[in-house]
Amino acid sequence: MQRRKAATPRGEHNGELLTLQECAVRLSIHHVTVRRAIKSGFLPAFRVGGVIRISNDDIDAYLRRRRIGGAR
Repeated sequence: MQRRKAATPRGEHNGELLTLQECAVRLSIHHVTVRRAIKSGFLPAFRVGGVIRISNDDIDAYLRRRRIGGAR
């Protein structure tokens, strides 16, 4: 399955858009946890053709916000 490149709506996001499942695999968490992060507003997402998509840029930002120690 080939990943799709993200459209750049008003220059907001660059990079790939991942499915909910792909995002869960990247973060090593359950897909329900990804859904909860989206619903609670911690992780922005798009609905494209009825499928939830998450930008790699948004995943990176989410991870930066979740950092608990070390250099920032």
